Parts: sequence; structure tokens; C-alpha cells
Amino acid sequence: MRKLSKTLKRTVVVESVYLGKPKLAVLRKLEEAYREMVKEAVEYAIKNNARSLAKLHKTFYKRFREKYHDMPTRLVKGAIADAARRAKSFLKLKKQGKAYTGKPVVRKVTITYLDSQDWRLHGGTIILKTHSGWLEIPIRIHNHYIRYRYGGWRPGRELRFKIADRKIIFYLTFEKEFDGKLQSR
Repeated sequence: MRKLSKTLKRTVVVESVYLGKPKLAVLRKLEEAYREMVKEAVEYAIKNNARSLAKLHKTFYKRFREKYHDMPTRLVKGAIADAARRAKSFLKLKKQGKAYTGKPVVRKVTITYLDSQDWRLHGGTIILKTHSGWLEIPIRIHNHYIRYRYGGWRPGRELRFKIADRKIIFYLTFEKEFDGKLQSR
């Protein structure tokens, strides 16, 4: 027998308490900028048949940093990665004849922070870096969250969230190293 080491990942959905108008206004501006970045990058990717993240990053990173200079860096990288995933998926569907439109339509977005440098998990609060500084968002804690947060799992690097009415829905990823034994038969 030999040991097998694997990283397990689990996603926990957590929602915020109802936010006030100032915090919600900051997050809506963040969402609008993210949506515009994704739309622009997806249109370019479809038009030029660009499927790779590296090509889109090389094309758009500098442009987006100049245009949205107050947005966090990892937010820009997250928007480019999101656009790459959407374009690749659409081009695959188009090749299979399953695409219903000539180009993808970006309606809903789930904002992605690719690295944990721009967000923190502190007790019952998620702290986000935004264009107007750090923003504290209290979350509703439930048993599923407690199980992973305090059960030997560590928070993943990526954070995804979307705005729903006056609250935020977070998708937190937790990771744990698992050492199992691989049995040969």
C-alpha cells in the first residue's frame, strides 16, 4: 500500500445580513465595473477566437487597470478569468451547434476574487477590499459554516459572491489535506 495525498474542497453558501445603502452602493458599483470588464473581454474573445486566459490577460489587464484604476487588482484578474471561462464555454457550444445566439450575453455575474489578499474571513464578518477601501460585511452563521470553519478546514484562496436584493450571497471554499491509503488489489 502507498499513501495518497489529496486536497478536498467544499463550498459553503453563506449570506450576509441586510446591508445599508452606503455598503450596497459600493458593492453595486463594484458589480457594474466587473460586468463591464467581463462583457468587453468576452466580446473580444469571441470575435478573435481567443480561448486562453493568458491571451486575454495580456490583452486586457493593462487596459482595465488604466480604465478602472481604483478597482482591486485581483478583481480585474477575476473578471478576465470569468470572461475566459465564458468565451471558452460558448465557443465549445457553438462548435457543437448548441449555441442559440451569435455571441454570449452577459446578464448575471458572480464577482470573483482570485486571491485571499483582497478579502479576509474574520469571525462572523467577511472583509473585502473595494475601490473605496476595506468593507466589512457581517454574515449569517449556520451549522454548515461552523462545521467547515472550525472543523480543521482552511478557507480557500478564491471568494465568489453575488448581490441579491439587499444582501450578498457568498460562496466560500474550504480546503483540507486528506491522507488516505491506496490499496492495490
